[in-house]
Amino acid sequence: MHNPRLTVAAEPFDSDDARRLVSALDAGLAELYPPEQRFGPNLRAQHLESGRGTFLVARDDGRAVGCGAVRLLDQATAEVKRMYVEPDQRGKGVGRAVLAGLEAAARRLGARRLVLETGWIVSILALIVGGIGVTNTMAMAVFERVREIGIMRAVGWSSARIATLIVGEAVGIGVIALGIGLLGGWGAAVLFTQHSSLSPDLLTDEALEKIRALNELAKRRGQSLAQMALAWTLRDPRMTSTLVGASSVEQLEQNVAALDKLDFTADELEEIDRYATDSNINLWAAPSDVS
Repeated sequence: MHNPRLTVAAEPFDSDDARRLVSALDAGLAELYPPEQRFGPNLRAQHLESGRGTFLVARDDGRAVGCGAVRLLDQATAEVKRMYVEPDQRGKGVGRAVLAGLEAAARRLGARRLVLETGWIVSILALIVGGIGVTNTMAMAVFERVREIGIMRAVGWSSARIATLIVGEAVGIGVIALGIGLLGGWGAAVLFTQHSSLSPDLLTDEALEKIRALNELAKRRGQSLAQMALAWTLRDPRMTSTLVGASSVEQLEQNVAALDKLDFTADELEEIDRYATDSNINLWAAPSDVS
């Protein structure tokens, strides 16, 4: 759910609110990991100076509720650090907003790849999930092959031989799926980091100012920027459909909510005309004129 009161902006790493949030993060990590597994406290203010990184604070109606940092490891790689959201604010999109801000900051720093440290608990969870997947595959192999197993028993196969076959097939499928997943993930990472359609060169200060101005207009309308864009495409009664993309049911519902407010004032359309251009290409081509 879009929260028009939520803001994410760069703030000093040693500010009072930053210290409070980071202290809460460290307290939570201390309950989960031993000191040798906690690398966050190694981050210092000087690591973020001179264009080497930034620290962001998320505020809900002025209250600091989350934070995150990003710092350059080399010319092409940036590391996400000190991500934290207060317990009562989790599940409300704060973490997503902070991460989006960190991704944008990393692009401005020239980074093309983001990395994040994880502790042993995350690794254990990954192994558990993988184990559940393999176990489920094995169970389905048994339940779906009752008749086949009966035939094997009838022709003299021992229980041990049948079990070996089923386990071997399940493990083989798991290994193949792991290989495909790793290869696919690596390929996608290469594709989107080396051939991204959004070039860092497009993220100029001028372009970001225009995006911020459009986002402020959307907030005044009680919409997200994406919702306002969809409403803009449907503002004329002769336009009966538009294409949308969604990666979750929640995002689809947010897109549909754009229908709640399709009307634009003349001042709003004029403001959109003024800001909805970038890189010498008018992407919206005089939006207040519909022919």
